[in-house]
Amino acid sequence: MKLRVAVIAMTSALSACSMLPDLSETFPDRSKYYLEAREMAELKLPEGMTRSSLNDLYVLPDAVDGPLMAEEDQLMPKPLVASDAEQFVRVQALDGESWIVMELSTGQAWPRVRAFFEGNRLPLQQVDGQAGVLETNWLTSKTDPSVVERYQIAVQPGVQPATAEIHVQQKASSRDDMETIVLDWDTVSDASERERWMVMELANYLVQDSSSASVSLLAQGISEASRVKVVEEAGMPAFIELQLGFDRAWAAMTLALKKTQFEVDDRNRSQGRYFMTYKPVASEEDGQSGFWSSLFGGDAEQIKHFGTTFQLVLRQLNKDTVTIELVPEQAGFPEEDRRTLLDILKSNIS
Repeated sequence: MKLRVAVIAMTSALSACSMLPDLSETFPDRSKYYLEAREMAELKLPEGMTRSSLNDLYVLPDAVDGPLMAEEDQLMPKPLVASDAEQFVRVQALDGESWIVMELSTGQAWPRVRAFFEGNRLPLQQVDGQAGVLETNWLTSKTDPSVVERYQIAVQPGVQPATAEIHVQQKASSRDDMETIVLDWDTVSDASERERWMVMELANYLVQDSSSASVSLLAQGISEASRVKVVEEAGMPAFIELQLGFDRAWAAMTLALKKTQFEVDDRNRSQGRYFMTYKPVASEEDGQSGFWSSLFGGDAEQIKHFGTTFQLVLRQLNKDTVTIELVPEQAGFPEEDRRTLLDILKSNIS
């Protein structure tokens, strides 16, 4: 099982629904449209209809008497990235599921995702900016008018800080049953190829929209809690807690190890174990010792702990959480050094 990572570079040429515009064409520059905006009368819905499902109103906190005492109490959007060069979009896939990873916070990713649907006039059934979830209305299939489909898009925090993941679910129905069918968004998509199509179209749009610098204050309600952390408990060795299912955690750990200076000697997926050897390479640049060398001291032949063997043990804590332990096979291995290696592994998980 491999985790595939693809950088989106051009618009995909995939079939679309008849109610969807041709999303493979270049998106127009709408940055100056606001200059043509004019004030209009408030839209009044017919009696018996409500717009509560499209709620973008930000709930204001109760009034505070006196000045705020701490800066963190002030409601401020998270800072934007420093430059466009730091922004990129990639698609990841595992076991038939595809999702988008952006080098942006969820507050920055949300308005871009919504702009994709609004700019292409795709009807939305529900929008929840605080939860980071939107759902389309029923769309008609181009190949079979008797079949309709809906999409749910969820913006979630990524594994690493200041990243966002965008997940897509697709559900289909016959036109006759679409008014009565109950959709279960917790299950896999009805058609994986349609899910993949929407993921690719959305990713291509986000690549082209990467120059935008908008940030949603409303989307600050989307959790930014880290999905990977080092846990320390009294009397217990530190370990990594990763909020992913086991399959994805195993694949993510395989990629992470390739970025470190551990050499994987063997692995046993059924036991959740990697057997590996620590083999850092000292380097000299501008007269300074390399990072690993300066961290543990010594020249290439004398690097501390060079050749030490470890086991990396993954255990499924629950459906969406995995713990990762780094176990030295050498007795008396310094806990401080083991913790340093654990932090390096954590920083490379994505």
